[in-house]
Amino acid sequence: SAQCMHLSENEFDQKKANIVNNWKTIGETSVRFRAVAKKIRRQWFDNSRFSKWQAFHTPPGYATTNNPVELYHRKVKL
Repeated sequence: SAQCMHLSENEFDQKKANIVNNWKTIGETSVRFRAVAKKIRRQWFDNSRFSKWQAFHTPPGYATTNNPVELYHRKVKL
């Protein structure tokens, strides 16, 4: 899902490729969808500013919050 794309660079690249491929398939039948998908790709995927997000550089398995204690408490509550 797109929600998890920020967790690590490898996960981002894999999920991005899957999503973009799905969008290409949908875009074959919808000109409007193709235009929106192109704008999203330019604004979020192909923009170097995205790679500066702190969570994007988080290695797999590490806390993605600013406070690892919050992550621990969340897991304990579950």
